[in-house]
Amino acid sequence: MTRKQRRLTLIGLAGVVLAAAAGLVLYALSDRIVFFNSPTDVVEKSVKPGTRIRLGGLVKPGTLARGDNLSVRFEV
Repeated sequence: MTRKQRRLTLIGLAGVVLAAAAGLVLYALSDRIVFFNSPTDVVEKSVKPGTRIRLGGLVKPGTLARGDNLSVRFEV
């Protein structure tokens, strides 16, 4: 095997290893990659109170209430 062939083989193997590592990371984080959860997802998954999530949806008109300590309450 010449030096050029050995170098190309090493580069190819490194590419395969990197692709496999990236695939494993994406598979492990598949539940965490979601940009936001729909209200239906939150109900189905039974999210515990106090858990920080990103919720997608529209605010129900007339339900927005701001508290004294920067808290905001509303219905989706």
